[in-house]
Amino acid sequence: MTQPPDIQEPVFTPPELDESPSNPFNELRVPHPPDDEELQGPASAANATQESSNASSDKRNLESSTRIFLESQSTSTPHGPKASMKYAPDSKRDQHKQEVEADLGEPVEVDSSGEWVRSLYVDLAKGDDIKNFLANKDVYTGQRWVGIPIDNSAPSRKLHEVELYKPYVKVINRILQWFVHQVRDGTEASESSSRVAIDTHVTNLSHQEEETDSLWSRPDVSVKASGNSFQVPRDRASKKAHGVGFENMSSFQEMKLERQKWSDRDQWQQVGVYARQIFIQQPNRRFVRALVLTENKVRLFHFDRSGGMYTPFIDIHAEPEIFIRLVAGLNSHDENVVGLDTSFKWIYENGRKVKGTLTATTADGASQVDYRLCKVDPITPYYCIRGRATQCWSVEDPDSGMRYLIKDCWKDEKRVSEDVYLEEAKHLPGVGKMVSFLPNRGETKFLRGSCGITHEDFYNRVAVRIMMIHYGDSIENFKSAKQLLRALRDAIIGKFLFPNPLARLTWSPCVLIDLHLAIKVGRDIAQRSADWRSGSSLFQSISVLLGSVPLEGSLETIPPLAQDYLDDLESFFYIYIYLIHVYDSNGVLLPFQSHLIKEWRRETPKGVATSKRAFLVDIFTPRQIAQEWPEACIKLLNSFGSWIEPYTGKKRRIVLRYRDDLESVANEEFEEMMKEVAAQYRQVIRMFNDAILSLEINDSDGGSDLQVNAIETKMYIKRFTTPPLENVPASPDGSPLANKVLERNARKALKRYPEEDPQEVPEAKRVPQTPCTPERKVSSPSKDLSLARPMKRKNHFVYGGSPLAKL
Repeated sequence: MTQPPDIQEPVFTPPELDESPSNPFNELRVPHPPDDEELQGPASAANATQESSNASSDKRNLESSTRIFLESQSTSTPHGPKASMKYAPDSKRDQHKQEVEADLGEPVEVDSSGEWVRSLYVDLAKGDDIKNFLANKDVYTGQRWVGIPIDNSAPSRKLHEVELYKPYVKVINRILQWFVHQVRDGTEASESSSRVAIDTHVTNLSHQEEETDSLWSRPDVSVKASGNSFQVPRDRASKKAHGVGFENMSSFQEMKLERQKWSDRDQWQQVGVYARQIFIQQPNRRFVRALVLTENKVRLFHFDRSGGMYTPFIDIHAEPEIFIRLVAGLNSHDENVVGLDTSFKWIYENGRKVKGTLTATTADGASQVDYRLCKVDPITPYYCIRGRATQCWSVEDPDSGMRYLIKDCWKDEKRVSEDVYLEEAKHLPGVGKMVSFLPNRGETKFLRGSCGITHEDFYNRVAVRIMMIHYGDSIENFKSAKQLLRALRDAIIGKFLFPNPLARLTWSPCVLIDLHLAIKVGRDIAQRSADWRSGSSLFQSISVLLGSVPLEGSLETIPPLAQDYLDDLESFFYIYIYLIHVYDSNGVLLPFQSHLIKEWRRETPKGVATSKRAFLVDIFTPRQIAQEWPEACIKLLNSFGSWIEPYTGKKRRIVLRYRDDLESVANEEFEEMMKEVAAQYRQVIRMFNDAILSLEINDSDGGSDLQVNAIETKMYIKRFTTPPLENVPASPDGSPLANKVLERNARKALKRYPEEDPQEVPEAKRVPQTPCTPERKVSSPSKDLSLARPMKRKNHFVYGGSPLAKL
């Protein structure tokens, strides 16, 4: 979720720029508000008529699109197997093995004939060069690699795995010297070489996860690399650069003894743990390859965004050329061969990335430009191997200084590409503007040969790159409670008005920037993608979380319901809870961790759903959190949660009652519950407006948010507000004139729109005039509370690892 850049803090609108034809922001600008004369006089009656017409149009469009969606989408994308696993904050490697298996699925062995692995890297190590290398008797005897021990399995002299490490390090370095560094004098590779094998079986290599933890692992042999894409890892404790880690590793090797009979599954899990860390800590990785070695054989493991696979074992003594080519290819100087995206270039200081560029296509598609990276790490990280692997980069044009957002992802080839939707919507206000698009930067089926694409679990993925206008930073960058509420409210209003292009044209405080998972309203459900449902359980609705969760005491599951607007509003509520529990009202990270947020981040979907349900039934904000926020914000949390609670229970009861016939449910029961969609949106927006007005009344700087934009106030905002106030609090300065103006403006802004007259609505369906949750007495924060801690923002762990970055 992003918020557009602000002109005057804290109003969220696109920036006012020049009006030249080349300025891409011209189509996005909010129309200039009419002056007072335009809002008065003979045209006022016509204006009122137009407002009423617009209101009816909004309601009709929203109800129509909701009805069509319900008729065509009875179920939704299921959760992946990994979603059923509980996250442990300080988990051991064994748990990460299970997570990797859940991510990748069953082990997949390919290339039974060995044809594919024998065809790899033949241009990097050619016949005559290999023959000359193997002629060195201190490297290869003609029948066996020198130094690699033999396991005779005699009881008195059994071979131990640790005895393989040193010999293999020596052999691998000799191969790297000859075929990668082109050193032919037999000298040892030094630590400063660009590729050098190191024994790391007793070296703790730090992991990077969504939450800060102390996990590490130890590949047996790691090939330390230096070059454009590799930075010296930083020790988590001392925060100083040190030796080798997953950030500067071109590949790794695991050693096994043949008599130990390690299963394919065990090898798959262990190698997968290391490969996952390379993907995370080298964000421009396209694929990862690694070797498992025994005293006699080698096998290749390959991982990409479609999953992973491995080959049968090949005898390295009988076919030494295969081993040579694999070592040379996995650690080549050519980063494209190693599996890295070479459109990135970085500048280093003390071995760490400090600046960089990303080469992308210009708007006209005629040339390539090296855009400056605003951050050396992506805005959005990705913590799995298989999947879309969406990563967003904030860049700046080196000439104009214009900021853009470049989004890289690996889409399922059967899913409609995001650029198609962006192109269709390019003339619609309130939709992000695409600057350029690269439709195919590679496909996973071309990374693994024909043998790796025939198994049933393979789905081809296509790398695409979209460059868009950068509309702003994450909502976590708010500076005040009022600014936060305005941003959330504007996002909800934008969603409410989205079906009506005219409404978005005249009122557009926010922009929809991500259409990657968009679907046509009338899409045939058979066209669902093979992708698993994604997103953080922190913000998913209870209905979404319970999708594909087995029923109590049974293995039977219920297909997940199609996500609807009520799920979206519920997600807005959880975003608000997260921000309340993680930051104070000035946007400063709280010095303690919320137990509720920790639970929602670590539990299984079923556990999170149970916790959320209990929270909605009895909403409670701990005192140490409540005292960091104005009372109006806590009241909003209570009223918003109480509004959501009845719908969550009703949806689940309907599903349990009609689980054998969800299609009829979608057409009948859910349509009945959702036919008040326009009124439901207005109720939620009204809660936010009440809270914002309360903050403004108590704000000494004056200036009502509801009066910022005359069009907004005159045509739309007053439709989303509560009935006139009975008692308006006194003005902060206490002047009678100020009180009179405040009361007049408050009554004008909160005037009920004619179509909302409660006399026209049945008693049972009337909108409550005040929040239905009993008010809790919460002490207001002190004026000087913000001075208790420095106004310093804490950087999130690794690659902006905030869960909001995924939205």
